[in-house]
Amino acid sequence: MTMASPPFRVALLDRVRGLDAWARYRDYLQSQWDPPEIRLRAQEHKLRQLLSAAASVPFYRGRLDARLATDPTSDPWQRLGAQPILTRSTARANAAALLTEDARTRGTARRKATGGSTGEPLRYYLSPETQSAQWAHLWRAWNAAGYEPGQALGIVAGRSLLAGDGARRDVYNWLQNWTTLDAFA
Repeated sequence: MTMASPPFRVALLDRVRGLDAWARYRDYLQSQWDPPEIRLRAQEHKLRQLLSAAASVPFYRGRLDARLATDPTSDPWQRLGAQPILTRSTARANAAALLTEDARTRGTARRKATGGSTGEPLRYYLSPETQSAQWAHLWRAWNAAGYEPGQALGIVAGRSLLAGDGARRDVYNWLQNWTTLDAFA
């Protein structure tokens, strides 16, 4: 089990990025041992929250039945399964409509992009909450191999994951405690 407080580098990264990835990571480590019925209830609760939150996303507002999204007797898995798959081309064509009203108003969304290995990069936005969950899930997956956040790690990746050169990237890699190697170099 991991330590109660984050290593200095992890705490600093969370603070600089405005995230709470460490707290989520600790929760994920603990909740993985919950009995299956408790995990299923937690998953259903989170899915209901997601379906309800979709009402604040213009793209989904007209595609979701608000009554089913918030009705505690409806099956959230069935409702989710009824939604069309979001393709890259649809996401590109509806980029602005995929932002929540809150993200547009407060400007909290952070711009990201894929590497473009399929031909054209997909530009998208993540909330700080989503980024926190993303890092926590990544650390949780790496933890299965014995990794703890803040430990030294070697990363071999494409340019999209190693974007940026110079001092800013060097500081980021130092904070992560990463040694990075470009897979194409």
